[in-house]
Amino acid sequence: AHYFRLADDRDAWYWASGRPMGRDSSGSTDSELGQEVDLLVWYAFRPRIKFMAGYGHFFSGPFVDAASHDGGDTDWGFFQTTFSW
Repeated sequence: AHYFRLADDRDAWYWASGRPMGRDSSGSTDSELGQEVDLLVWYAFRPRIKFMAGYGHFFSGPFVDAASHDGGDTDWGFFQTTFSW
C-alpha cells in the first residue's frame, strides 16, 4: 500500500514525463493525492522462467478530485515473464 501527498500545498501532481497534470497555485486544495493498493503474484514455472501478475487500484484524494481534469479512482493490471540464464 502507498499514500501520496504533494511536497507542499502549492506543488503540482506530475505525469511520469515531469509535466504537471494538475496544480492548485493558490494552495487552498488539500495536498492529499490519494492511496494505492497493489496485489502481486509470482510463480516459478521452471528454474529459469518466472511469471508475475499484478493488480493495482488508486483511490483518488481531494487534490486529484479538485485539480486534475483526469481525476478519479483508477484500476490497472499487468503480466510479466522473466527469463534468466
